[in-house]
Amino acid sequence: MFETVELGRQLSKERYREEQERLRTELLKIQRRVEEEKLAVVILVGGVDGAGKGDVVNLINEWMDTRSIYTVAFDELTEE
Repeated sequence: MFETVELGRQLSKERYREEQERLRTELLKIQRRVEEEKLAVVILVGGVDGAGKGDVVNLINEWMDTRSIYTVAFDELTEE
């Protein structure tokens, strides 16, 4: 599955702003299609402290219809 991830690609801020509305609309269409097909999707956001994980999660929640999103945050590792 991870072999399909594209690494090393960059998008300028100007180009991102140009594409933002189209990308948001497309994301919502995909979310609706996933819901209709009754599929589950897991998005795992990880990184070192201060890397912007919270910002990424907040942006995803801002862009998507949160009625079908369940967000869980994990802190330090425990025995469990």
